[in-house]
Amino acid sequence: MVATGVLLPAASAVPAPARDGAAARATVDRPPLRPTGAVLSDPAAPCATGDARPAVRSGTPTVYAVHRDRDGGRVQAVVSVTSLRSPSTGEVVWSTVTAPQVSGAGHAVQVGGLEHGGVYRVRTHTVDAGQRRGPSVSCELEVDLVAPAPPTVTAVAVGTQPVYLPGVPSGGVGQPGSFVLGAGGSDDVVGYRYSLGGGVPVTAVTGDSPTVTVTPTSEGSTRLEVRSVDRAGWLSPVTGYDVVVPSGSPRQVTWRFDETTGTRAASATPDGGDPLPMTLSPSLETRVGGLLAMLGSTTDLALDLDGADDVARTSAPAVTTTGSYSVSASLRSAVTGGAATALSQDGTATAGFRLGYQPCDDGTGSCWSFGVPVADAVTAAPTTVLSGIEAEAGAWAVVTGVHDATAGTLSLWVCHPVPGDFGEQGWELDRAGTVAAPAPWAATGPLRLGGAGGPDPAAWTGAVGEVRVAAGVPSDSTLLRRCPPLG
Repeated sequence: MVATGVLLPAASAVPAPARDGAAARATVDRPPLRPTGAVLSDPAAPCATGDARPAVRSGTPTVYAVHRDRDGGRVQAVVSVTSLRSPSTGEVVWSTVTAPQVSGAGHAVQVGGLEHGGVYRVRTHTVDAGQRRGPSVSCELEVDLVAPAPPTVTAVAVGTQPVYLPGVPSGGVGQPGSFVLGAGGSDDVVGYRYSLGGGVPVTAVTGDSPTVTVTPTSEGSTRLEVRSVDRAGWLSPVTGYDVVVPSGSPRQVTWRFDETTGTRAASATPDGGDPLPMTLSPSLETRVGGLLAMLGSTTDLALDLDGADDVARTSAPAVTTTGSYSVSASLRSAVTGGAATALSQDGTATAGFRLGYQPCDDGTGSCWSFGVPVADAVTAAPTTVLSGIEAEAGAWAVVTGVHDATAGTLSLWVCHPVPGDFGEQGWELDRAGTVAAPAPWAATGPLRLGGAGGPDPAAWTGAVGEVRVAAGVPSDSTLLRRCPPLG
């Protein structure tokens, strides 16, 4: 007899009841995060769209972004490139998938399939190990593979500046000239770089056709080199322009006022030229003995200014106020107290500098001064160097103001009489000190004797002897030689 029955599973295979009512947990695969930190290369540019999209100078730029998985798994970057310009608008022209990396790694992908002049959208998103897809990030770019054309350079007349025609001797050392720059036919130029005299261009300007100003620092031919810059950062070929300063262009001009008659005061340069004579007002007829007359000279004369109408002017600027320069005059005031300007150079609304005297710091008397307004405006306050040497009525002094454009400073030197040990009169050179100069601006009017244009302190009353202007910063020995006896 055969036994029959039901086959039961072994006891070990029977599931144990859950303890404490704990439920079984299921694993959920969440989609990756949106990529972050997206940027483009060549040149480096942010991820942007629309009018803010950058131009790149490569047909194979790189897109970089950081890809993360919410669950910390390994991820891949999916990158595709779509054309935004007809006839292939909307077409995917290139795509790729990167190798898996840990979550939070940066993926740099060099894209392809781009052509000059094309506008493209680069889209990237993340996929995880389970091929779940995250949200995407889109960047747009324009491809520019061609540098702009060489720019145009055209000399223009600005105020009383000389016009430096190409290769034609013009102007002089320290005399600025202006030029208008043009794109040369290119339609994507955003700026220009230029330099005078070689070396690395240090100045960049923007605008469709900006005007730039350069100042020759030496005689002969100096090369002005200009390059255009486009949106992608391409530099054009160099356009060269020869700025030529004639030989003998003065860096120093002196007026001695030794003429006994007439309304013309000759100028002099170290080589004997007369580049910038002064015209005297008809009322300015009287000559008196100059500073050297006190030492016995019968030929050293000075102008005697005794009224508000007594002025003398050049026909053009004598110094470039945006550069380094010095202005010096032998002065003898007929009165003291208050303020007066003996020598200045006109701007549009005010003088570019004023050499004269102002009330002393202690409020007693007036002291020699050199001031430069902070701007060409009627209301512009001057930055002034004030000497501790008083302007004494009837006493000569040689007063020199210095603008050092490199150091950005103003300084004042006064050569004044002092009694000697044995009763004789000697001369002492005193440096009043140095102050920070205001930002330079161009005073392009004439050099003026006997007051200043614009909001002027009292006109000068007294004698003015030798006047000297020079480009650059004079040495201490040069200033000392201006003390009597001169020569």
